[in-house]
Amino acid sequence: MIRAINYVPEEAKKQAETQALGSLMNVFTEKMVQRLMEGVSKGKTGWDTPESMEKLRESLLVNLKAADWVDVATIAMMLWNLEQS
Repeated sequence: MIRAINYVPEEAKKQAETQALGSLMNVFTEKMVQRLMEGVSKGKTGWDTPESMEKLRESLLVNLKAADWVDVATIAMMLWNLEQS
């Protein structure tokens, strides 16, 4: 099968991949920020305390089962942050 991508030099493919990943990261983090701000406006707080870890883990599993990838990533970020201390 002939594909246009087969005629693109490897370095150009890597650059395109890097650009695409950067764009994806920007769009995804914007969605995460939107979701976080929605939570804050609804009064959700306490994500940054060690006591919140179990509730966050439970929420992570619920959102994983629901395939809510924005919330999964956001909750994973919060858990990661808590484990850094």
